[in-house]
Amino acid sequence: MLADSTKGVTEAAKAGLIALPPEVVLEHLEDALGAGKKGTRLAAAEVLQALPPSLKAWELAQEALESEKTADVKEILASVPKGEAGGGPTVDAGLKDEIRAALEADSEAWTKYVEEPEAAMEAAIEVFGAQSAERALAYGHGLWRNFVPVLLEAGADSAHQHRLVTKILGGFYPAAAEKLLDDCVRVVPSFADSVAVAFIQGRISRPPEFGAPPRWGDAFEGKDALQWLIANAPEAARPACLAGLQDSSKVIRDMSVEFLTQDPGQLDVDADVLPLLEARTKDSREAAVKLLAALGDPSYLPVLKKAAEKERSKGVKELIQDTLVALEVQDLDLGSFADDAEGNAGLVEALAGLPEAGLPGPVEEGFDDLPGISFRNGGTLQGSALRWFLSEIFGSGDEKAQLVRDRLVDEECHHLCDVLIELNGGRDDLGWALQMQGYLAGPEQVESLGRRLEDFASSQMYGWGDFAVNALVKLGTNQAARILDDWAQRTRKNALKKRAGSGVYRIAEARGISRAELMEQAVGTLGFDEDGTQRFDYGARTIVVRLSPSGDELLYEDEEGASFKSMPQARKADDDALAAAARSRVSQIKKDLRRVRRAQTRGLQGSMTSGRRWIPSVWRERYVEHPLMRSFGFGLVWGIYDGEGQLVDAFQLDDDAVAVNLDFEEPEISEEVHRIGIAHPLELGDDVEAWLTTLADYERVQPFEQLQRPVYSREEFPDVSKFLARRVGVEAGRFLGALNRLGYDLGPREDAGAIYFSQRYVGDVAISVNHGGFAPEWLDGAGLVDVDSVSVTLDGTSKALKDLSDVIYSEILHDLHELTDGD
Repeated sequence: MLADSTKGVTEAAKAGLIALPPEVVLEHLEDALGAGKKGTRLAAAEVLQALPPSLKAWELAQEALESEKTADVKEILASVPKGEAGGGPTVDAGLKDEIRAALEADSEAWTKYVEEPEAAMEAAIEVFGAQSAERALAYGHGLWRNFVPVLLEAGADSAHQHRLVTKILGGFYPAAAEKLLDDCVRVVPSFADSVAVAFIQGRISRPPEFGAPPRWGDAFEGKDALQWLIANAPEAARPACLAGLQDSSKVIRDMSVEFLTQDPGQLDVDADVLPLLEARTKDSREAAVKLLAALGDPSYLPVLKKAAEKERSKGVKELIQDTLVALEVQDLDLGSFADDAEGNAGLVEALAGLPEAGLPGPVEEGFDDLPGISFRNGGTLQGSALRWFLSEIFGSGDEKAQLVRDRLVDEECHHLCDVLIELNGGRDDLGWALQMQGYLAGPEQVESLGRRLEDFASSQMYGWGDFAVNALVKLGTNQAARILDDWAQRTRKNALKKRAGSGVYRIAEARGISRAELMEQAVGTLGFDEDGTQRFDYGARTIVVRLSPSGDELLYEDEEGASFKSMPQARKADDDALAAAARSRVSQIKKDLRRVRRAQTRGLQGSMTSGRRWIPSVWRERYVEHPLMRSFGFGLVWGIYDGEGQLVDAFQLDDDAVAVNLDFEEPEISEEVHRIGIAHPLELGDDVEAWLTTLADYERVQPFEQLQRPVYSREEFPDVSKFLARRVGVEAGRFLGALNRLGYDLGPREDAGAIYFSQRYVGDVAISVNHGGFAPEWLDGAGLVDVDSVSVTLDGTSKALKDLSDVIYSEILHDLHELTDGD
């Protein structure tokens, strides 16, 4: 390896040789000192210089000097000292006995032995080995806490000393070894390089003389060493990870690939990676392909194609093929194809020439009968181009596949989705079918998928719950957002609640907006016009569907004014297909309307407690002019807030959608100065009763508890702990229901799978309620659940309750009241 020109390999080889027993190195160094390459001779001379002084080392240096012509190599050889016979330290038996006694007493008398650090370390290791068979090597042991770092510092220039320390790492538990490494590198920074060399040479293991590791714990090993290097010494980790690409452990290979791709500029791919494509072991070849895939550089396509031709392992060959697909696509600039008939024809030709990752069996069998998909602006995706597109969306998909999808006609994509599911025997609950729906599913299929999320979440098969949620996130439609938000709020399955909630945030992030804004956008109009009306063609007649004044029901009539209790069946004169489509669409509207009402009721209540504000024009667009949201606008008392966030006036909407205050006057609302929010009853103070009377006069029903919401002032309830002391626990099922109703997320599982705290956000404030343990799946017999305490954080920093706003303080006590029984 001294003759290798690869960056980092020569240095690693030198460090490795220096760490080996001198007598072993000296037996094999002669050939390198006489090599034809100057670099090899220079590296060998540097190794010889770094070894402990010995007569054999000096003799080798003198012999090499006779033929050496290069000045810098001669200078190094001439500096090799003449030592005694042998090559390592000697350990006096009496010294061992002294150190053993000092160590066994765990005293600090051993500090005097730093004058002979190598001998002291060897003696310590002997004692260490004897002790390790009797007790666990973990925290609090004086040997590693003090003795090892001190002796390492005393012999910092000794490669043999470094080797002795790396030898004992495998005798510790991982956490204890990491602490030892931290202490050693703090006093001798170069020791990190020695750890890397020990890893490369496979010397991070439990020394045989230490016996088997304690049965209640695992010893520090190679993967732990590499993890420590990556986290604490990235420069030393680089050569270690290069060697790790050829390790027999998949964990180490994957760690190495991930680290090396974090800073590809430091990686010499031609020298360090490409040769591995011809390695003897398939694991090394696989690691090289993974690394090239992660780098995503299309310039390596030729060498990968050549490797694919030679590869005999089915698994590695498939991995190469997948990588070829990804790199070929990455090399394709979709922007170079105009979005018209001619450009789409060129795109189809280009896609047809790309390799594809393969199709599922049922799709392969029925591929020739699949319909092509039309581009919106002319042309058809078909043949080999369609095959490539399907292979992409059946797998993990990528940005290019989505860009192609964005050019296609939606209705034809939805139809193809149904055809593909039919080919699979009607099953859409396999991995490839779920992935595909993230690109092709239409509203009906999305509804079907969303309806079964809870079943998917309960499945132990292949993580279908994640696949199904990911499909909805990939679609990113308003309907998908409504479905995920609905499940996040009402399911009792904690895993689904978290997956669905995370899915909503991911859709919001993709749109570059907040979750609250997403759920307002997700309302859409569901097809209703500004008057809340929608017409459906039955052929011989038209059915008019209107939103009720409350916004939560649908009213049906024909154009002649005849009303119906529900969407009517087709008559003889009607068109059966049109009537069926209309009835199906209205059925979907009713489901979405229920979701909208649930989501917006929760969302607006949260907006009131968190103090969310709207620009006046945006508020009017969303809560006055919007057909579905208008009923919310009419049912609430709204506040006008100045630039300091202070309430300056309040209003409701009259029958003409005009803002009027308690004096029945239209208040001044400035687009530049004011913001609109939902007034909290604590802010309205003595005006609450007057507002209740006014709303009653207008026959308005509030969508949630606003004016009659209980408020808790600091003056009346100054101490939350005393407030809790007067409360008593409630039955577990009721407690869980209250948590869900209030918008709390359950905390992590702890002892016996029980949950001991729950959390919700009010704006940026996180409210954590600590309570008795219960498991949502086993509520029967769980007994009463008590609330023990409450705490809050703001941006991750703990906040005292006294520092919170009056509204947040009141809301916390409101939550505690809802979660408990008492006076």
